[in-house]
Amino acid sequence: MRRLIPIITLFALATSAFAQDQSDVIQDVQTADGKVTIASKGADVRNVLFDLFKQSNTNFVLEPNIYFILYLSLAGVEFGEALDIVCNLAGLEYKVDNGIHFIGKKKSGFGATTISEVKPLAKPIDPPAKRGKLTESELYKKLTTRFSKTLISDVFKSMSEQTGIEIILDSDVPLFRIDAYLIDTSLGYAMDVIVRSTKLKYTLTDDKQIRVSVK
Repeated sequence: MRRLIPIITLFALATSAFAQDQSDVIQDVQTADGKVTIASKGADVRNVLFDLFKQSNTNFVLEPNIYFILYLSLAGVEFGEALDIVCNLAGLEYKVDNGIHFIGKKKSGFGATTISEVKPLAKPIDPPAKRGKLTESELYKKLTTRFSKTLISDVFKSMSEQTGIEIILDSDVPLFRIDAYLIDTSLGYAMDVIVRSTKLKYTLTDDKQIRVSVK
């Protein structure tokens, strides 16, 4: 039997370094006649917003701990429409004060709908029932990865697609790039190797998910 040795190499990236590395995924941001064109293949929303506002000469302030990967292509659209699309995709909202856009996660009291605008539901909607924790057999599902200097979120996305098990990352998980060579490996073993190498941790939720967080 072949003995396969998984290899995980960690590349810890500071926020500023990560912004520089995104030149390969933010393809284009430009303005013409008040309209913008944006194409992004996996850029973080922070970098998309930064370039969008920079190119349109508009001021903005972004709430800390925002992270969301974007895939989009917008050509010749108004700045406001592009901003609305980006914010809606990333679960963000904004308000304008003295010409400055303040952007943050959607929450009550930050650009939220007023009480008078909300129509009560006919009857309460029960939340969906939790599906329970993953079983040992589900963690033995096999996967294969061959990644070099790849965002950890993309590695987990591939693992989810191969196993059908959703892997979710907390917003404060560092934006690591890793080499991940895992050939015909179980999901549980792959998770153990990756979190050990990146000094993260994972837990099994009560809704058939794997949650990755900082120790």
